[in-house]
Amino acid sequence: SLKKVDPTVSIAESDELETWLDSSSRNSGERRFNAYKRLLDDEGKGTIVNSMDADTYKILDSCHNPKILNREWDRRGLVYGHVQSGKTANMAGVIAKAADSGYKLIIVLAGLTKSLRAQTQARIQNDILQHNDILWHPLTDNENDIEEGLDAIPIFTKKTTICIIKKNVQVIVKLISKMKRMPKLEMQASTLIIDDECDQASLNTKEYKDKADEISSTNKLLK
Repeated sequence: SLKKVDPTVSIAESDELETWLDSSSRNSGERRFNAYKRLLDDEGKGTIVNSMDADTYKILDSCHNPKILNREWDRRGLVYGHVQSGKTANMAGVIAKAADSGYKLIIVLAGLTKSLRAQTQARIQNDILQHNDILWHPLTDNENDIEEGLDAIPIFTKKTTICIIKKNVQVIVKLISKMKRMPKLEMQASTLIIDDECDQASLNTKEYKDKADEISSTNKLLK
């Protein structure tokens, strides 16, 4: 049996939500996540399984319970790590665990370029999708980003829909257009969005930082 370890220490976290993931895991099982752990063990990476399990549990348990569909909710967070610290491995673990727990649509923003997107797609394909392909419905593959068309994003009872796309305005517009065509009931599907390159093409916060610095300086003068 795996030794239980504590998750990596968080710098800051909110206590707004009650813990929910433990009961969800016991009720639904972790078929996708367990397959991923077996893969890591087969690849000789078994030493990271305990810490990865604890970290992904903490991350997902800090999100909303995907099975609560009687109201709208929006939860955001930031996870960071050093270069070559296993961020992609943890991301794959979060994706697998999120699907097991009931998230029906997972969107990964995988950088600005075709090569970055393909690299992330190949990694996720190898790590989690190909081992339980009957449980996944990928909208993208190693060669193709999300395609333009009038079809809506499909949502399934026993499958998780996943797309790994470039962080590009035209691509995101295509995705939004497809999401708007989803039937009303399917639009209520719990969705997890992961920005794998949040330091690229994200909101420009410098303007707000400058204003905050200005307010701080004014307050000091008033004191």
